[in-house]
Order: sequence, then structure tokens, then C-alpha cells
Amino acid sequence: MASYEQKRRRVIRGRILGVLVIALIIGIIYMGFRITETYEERPDFGGAVTLRQADVGLDFDSRSVRLTRDMIFSFITDEAVLVPAARRCGWLDVQYETMVQAVEVREKLSTLRSFVIVVNSMNPERSQQIAQALGIAFLNHYQKEWAARIRENVSVYRQNIAIFEEELAELKETRKVFQANKELHPINSVAEMTAINDQLLEAQKQFLAAYGSYITRLESKRSEMQFQYNLARQVYTENDSRLKIMKLQLAEAERQCAASLEKLAKNKPDLYKLSLKPKPLTGFPNDILYYYENIQTLQRIKLAMMLDSLIEEKETMLEKERRKKDTVEGMLEANSCDVFIREGER
Repeated sequence: MASYEQKRRRVIRGRILGVLVIALIIGIIYMGFRITETYEERPDFGGAVTLRQADVGLDFDSRSVRLTRDMIFSFITDEAVLVPAARRCGWLDVQYETMVQAVEVREKLSTLRSFVIVVNSMNPERSQQIAQALGIAFLNHYQKEWAARIRENVSVYRQNIAIFEEELAELKETRKVFQANKELHPINSVAEMTAINDQLLEAQKQFLAAYGSYITRLESKRSEMQFQYNLARQVYTENDSRLKIMKLQLAEAERQCAASLEKLAKNKPDLYKLSLKPKPLTGFPNDILYYYENIQTLQRIKLAMMLDSLIEEKETMLEKERRKKDTVEGMLEANSCDVFIREGER
């Protein structure tokens, strides 16, 4: 006869076995459910069209339209767009919410910006028709927005062309002047350009140091006059002629300080802007004017060294703007845009 301990062990083993059996049954049921769910997933009866944004040589900026997945999806899943397109293609037995779940936009990895509209209406022919209808609807919508923005670009291109033509004409005229004066000296080495840049930086440093000393003297003089004026106000009345004279002198000192600061703001040398006719600077001590003129002389030398490359660069910029203008004008005339549509290619 089994002892109490043996009986207890058999009961424990029985319970553990029961738990394992129950866990096994639950696992089998779960696997069966997942398999059934997998086989009950709607089959792939989808149709697809691809929208591609081509590179037509236009820069993407605030005036251009950049194709995105969200842009496409939000438009084609709009109820006013999706439902009529689906109904026209014979998809009559579903609600709008179900239609949205059947539509997808995928971005493709490509050198072109490519997006695929996929529709699965459980009927391959109908799915393809709906996808194509949505693609065409979006393309028509995009084309209107693109045309509106690109017309603004045309006016910008024309303005840029006029500016570049004017700058190019000025550069070519400068070359004639340099050639006549035998000043034209195209750069021969990087070291040569580095040397002239270093000289310009040093000249600007000297100019700013001289200017800073001059302003410091003016400010010190103005501060001393302010101090003397404050003391005089404690001694003289406001109507005293001596106080009035001091007040006028103080106002003139303040005016000179403000005027000098304004002159620097307008005439501070820009080392990267080369011109044959730089802004003149007057009304300052000789040392400031000397350093300012030294900068202008060095800039003239640098301009003579860089003139050919500047003309070439400006000609390239001008040609680029002309190509962009001609491209968009041709596309507008042909009622076209930079996005096109293709069937399939999922």
C-alpha cells in the first residue's frame, strides 16, 4: 500500500502533467488560429501605377513642388477623390473606410522620385482601373499646382537673366579697361591667390584697428564733455549761456559718433565683393583713408587675377538660368509637368 508521500508526489506529477497538456492544447489552438487567419487574409488582387518626378534641371526651392508620399496619399484617399473613382470603376459594394484601407502608397528607392499607388479591391482588373484613375486624378491636380508655381519661377528666371547679363557686361567692360591699362594678370598658382588674400585680411585688420582708435577717441571726448556738462548743470541755470554752449558741443560730439558708426556700416570693406568702382570713403583721418584705399588697391589686383574665372562663372550661371527658363516655358506650353505616370512596377 502506497505511503502518504508517494500519493502526494503522484498528485503533484498529475497536476504538472495537466498544466503541460493544457498549455499544449492552448498552443495548438493558437497556431491553428494563426494559420487560419493567414489563409483568410485577402489575396493580392491589387493593381498599381507608378508616379515619378523627373529631374528636368530645376532647383527644388520655395517656388518648386517636391513630390512626397504624404502629398499623394492625402489626395487620393480624400473621400471626394477616392469614392467617385472607385464607383466609376464598378466598386459599389464597400464603404469609404474600407476603400481607404485598400489603398497604399509606397516609395521606391530610385534615382528618380518614384511612388507606387497600390489598390486591392479583390478584383485584379478593377483594382488596376482604380489605381490608374487615382493616379490620373493626382497627376491632374499636381499639374495645376506645379504650373501655378512654375509661372512664378519664369519671372524669377527672367529677372536673374537680366541681372546676370548686366553683371557679365560690367565684367567684360572691366576686362577691356584692364587690358588697355595692361593690368590683366590671370592667376598662375594657388599660392599667388593665397598671398593676395592674406594681404587683404591684413589690410582690413589695419583699417579696423585705425577706425577703432578713432571711434574710441571720439567716444572718450564725448564722455568727457558729458561729465563736464553734468557738473556745470549743478552750478549754472538752464538759461546760462555757458551751459547752452556746452549742450550744443555735446550734441555735436554725439552726432559725430553716430555719423562715424553709420559710415562704417555702409562702407565697411567687403573682401569678397570685387568691383572696379568701389564705394568712396570721406570725412575720416588720413590713416583710416589710407588703409581703406589700400584695401581697394588690393581688391583691384585680385579682380585682375580672377577676372577671367569670374566671367566664365557668370556665363555658366547665365546659361543655366536660360536653360531653366526655356525648359519650364516649353513644359507650360505643352501643358506638361515634371511628374509622369506608368502602370504597374510594384
